[in-house]
Amino acid sequence: MPAASDLVGVVADGATGSVRVEAEHAIGLVPPFRSGSRDRTEVSASASAWLGAAVRVHLGWGWLADQSAVDATTGPGDFRLGTGLRIFHTDVVSMGLGWGAKLPNATNENELGTDETDVDFGAWVGLHRGPWSGVLGVGLAVLGNPLRFAAQDDVPFAEIEGAWSSGRWAVIGRADVGLATSRNPARAEVGGRLRYGGRFFGEVGGAAGLTPAAADGRVLIAIGTNWALPRTAPGE
Repeated sequence: MPAASDLVGVVADGATGSVRVEAEHAIGLVPPFRSGSRDRTEVSASASAWLGAAVRVHLGWGWLADQSAVDATTGPGDFRLGTGLRIFHTDVVSMGLGWGAKLPNATNENELGTDETDVDFGAWVGLHRGPWSGVLGVGLAVLGNPLRFAAQDDVPFAEIEGAWSSGRWAVIGRADVGLATSRNPARAEVGGRLRYGGRFFGEVGGAAGLTPAAADGRVLIAIGTNWALPRTAPGE
């Protein structure tokens, strides 16, 4: 599944601004264009904000540590940028477009990255009613192939997220699917997170892989803060 994708986050983050720090450990992960599995630990930081009522921007970066059967390596991960555009919105339904980019900061030599720029783009629709909300995003990830010069792999993907919130508690479920191509196998995972807090929050969560190339399992812990950015009234 395309790690750069941020389609679902365009709807799932209700705050106008957010910063989070997260630690995640994945077991049995097989990255795109690789054949060997490894355990990967990532500590990352990300920030997102709505610019006005319709445009959302996202920035993230992390530090990686991989452990395979024969080697261990650490290093910087890739920078990730994303933008979402909300094109329709009511109290119940939202629709929009989004794109994301993975900049090649992680190196190909130690297989922490690919030294290639990846982009993904797609569309999403979200529903909200009372304490319940959900969003579906579909799109295409264009992955640079580190094994062949000037080559790419186009991976169709889908993301779905549902949430229930009450007071300071929220339960969030998510599924990510990247379809098989001629150069990469299918990757599918399902998982969930438990969030507690308001302006300052904490999360714990995990996921399980449904296909051989997906991570066998993931666990994560995160802390962050949400805030309301100042709005500019029309004509100001």
